[in-house]
Amino acid sequence: MGHYSSKCMSVPPSHNDFFGFGTAEKLASLVNALPDALVAFDETGSISLVNAHAQAMFGFSDREMVGQPVELLLPERLCRVHPQQPADYLTALQRRAMGSGLELFGRRKDGLEFPVSVSLNVLEASQGQWAIALVRDISEYRKAEEELRSTQLQFQMMVEGVKDYAIFMLDSDGRVTTWNPGAERIKGYSPGEIIGEHFSRLYPLEDAESGKPDRELAIAVAEGRFEEEGSRQRKDGSKFWASVIITPLTDPDGRPQGFVKVTRDITDRKCAEAVVLKAKEEAEKANLAKSEFLSRMSHELRTPLNSVLGYAQLLELQYEDPKLRDSARSILRAGRHLLGMINEVLDLSRIESGDMAVSIEPVEFAGILDQGIRLVRPIADAAGISVTVLGALCRSVHVQADRQRLVQVLINLLINAVKYNREKGQVTIQCVETRVGTVRIEVADTGHGISLADQSLLFQPFQRFGDPGIEGSGLGLALSKRFTTLMGGTVGLLTSSPQGSTFFIELEQVGPNKPAPVPQTEDLSDTSTFCNSRGTVLYIEDNPSNMALLEAVLASCPGITLIPAAQGTLGIELARKHRPSLILLDVHLPDLMGDVVLERLKLSPETSSIPVVILSADATTRQRTALLAAGAVEYLTKPLDLMRLFEVLNQQLPEQS
Repeated sequence: MGHYSSKCMSVPPSHNDFFGFGTAEKLASLVNALPDALVAFDETGSISLVNAHAQAMFGFSDREMVGQPVELLLPERLCRVHPQQPADYLTALQRRAMGSGLELFGRRKDGLEFPVSVSLNVLEASQGQWAIALVRDISEYRKAEEELRSTQLQFQMMVEGVKDYAIFMLDSDGRVTTWNPGAERIKGYSPGEIIGEHFSRLYPLEDAESGKPDRELAIAVAEGRFEEEGSRQRKDGSKFWASVIITPLTDPDGRPQGFVKVTRDITDRKCAEAVVLKAKEEAEKANLAKSEFLSRMSHELRTPLNSVLGYAQLLELQYEDPKLRDSARSILRAGRHLLGMINEVLDLSRIESGDMAVSIEPVEFAGILDQGIRLVRPIADAAGISVTVLGALCRSVHVQADRQRLVQVLINLLINAVKYNREKGQVTIQCVETRVGTVRIEVADTGHGISLADQSLLFQPFQRFGDPGIEGSGLGLALSKRFTTLMGGTVGLLTSSPQGSTFFIELEQVGPNKPAPVPQTEDLSDTSTFCNSRGTVLYIEDNPSNMALLEAVLASCPGITLIPAAQGTLGIELARKHRPSLILLDVHLPDLMGDVVLERLKLSPETSSIPVVILSADATTRQRTALLAAGAVEYLTKPLDLMRLFEVLNQQLPEQS
């Protein structure tokens, strides 16, 4: 591109003192040092002088521009309005500074137009008037300006288009500077009413007077953001729940210049939350009422059964006549069936309320299988139905389960397979590895099958199928499903046809662990080792039949002295006076509840060391857990299992000498 030299001027060499600046070389150094393009033209409109920046900007060399009309650098559409007479043109020239706001354009050599800002001056020189134009390419500026304008427009459209949010800006003093339509809708103020006002006007009077708005701005500055859900006020004075976010706007040095405040009306959400909270509270009250009802029903149903089963057990122990013993056993079977139904209802309620705890561990299935078959065998033998185990896997496999619950599930399936079988039918049990780490326990029968309509209802509570004369509560399969789910497994119907049905239990297969001992059925015909203890037992019980039953039970224990107490206060007094070896305590007493009696016994130095065993018809987990935590050493439920009672007595009392 080169530098300007005196050869670029169309003037005689004698005019070296061009414009009075001295030599042309000095002038060239001066104009090339300018940061903008310089174009000078004379009275005729001919370009007389250009600098290096002008050559780079317009794409012409100095030789291509000097001597040419200035219109060379203007768009053709502007040349048509250019003054034709040089004198008139110069007369029309006006001084103006760079960035005067006029929409001006230049034209490059390739014809491309571009926006420019021009500073124009008219000089009086020795050779006449000269126009000096400093030209700046503002293409990048205009591009950035357009992008900014587009961004601002988009932001404005976005803010104004948001109807659910009040978005407005505050100056550093907290006065409103912008107000979107969402703010007008939510707050009720038009822009003319609120712009320029302090934003505390938007708060309830008590908050505004307490300085809450200013504290919020201070927090926003200190922490970079303020956020809360609280009460705000509309123009009409009505209050509403609002979610508020205040963000400070800062300059490059971090000094606050204002704030952006976003408010959302969340009244509907708060109302919905209140409804949900109320429903939750009502559900919790209902659940508590259900728990209390179950506790009362457990007590009311188990109390008479305590006498029925207790005396039946005594009769079975005492009768030597086989017919009378069979009669006692019939009473026991009927009573235990009724007790089983009560337990099933309570178990279902515990599961639904989340009060059912399970202990998951590796268990050997062989022991569970033997226990289940042993308990079902008498029923199967009476119906002439065989029970067979197929394959060897059931004898070697270990599964991840709760032992007690798995026994219940297996017994439920086995009893159903027997009850709903054909006469002289078969029940088979086999174990199959379905995939790595999983074993499926299958229980198959040779019954008449289950209809498609009934299959969809199999695992729902209180559903009965088949012969209506078959005993059952309709809870066995429902409980089996819930127990298996708690153990992380599944239970279901595998196949069913007129030739029989197959149910399954699927559980995680694990490595062997030390198996827990399998409970053994007591032989009630031998009474010599039932009670080998001595000591004084205080029994606090208000029900005469229950008291009489225990007196009859302990009659076979000559080493035990029984002290009866029908009230809680009397029991506490007798405990302090006699210092018994053991206290048996009922929960539902006429004057004091059992938990209060237990608390007083444990707080008194005279009785705090005496072991207390609860005998209650309330079999709920909540009650059991609470009383054991309060200091009871054992919790036995009514109807009493006499063998379990003798076991506890032998544990808590010293042996006879």
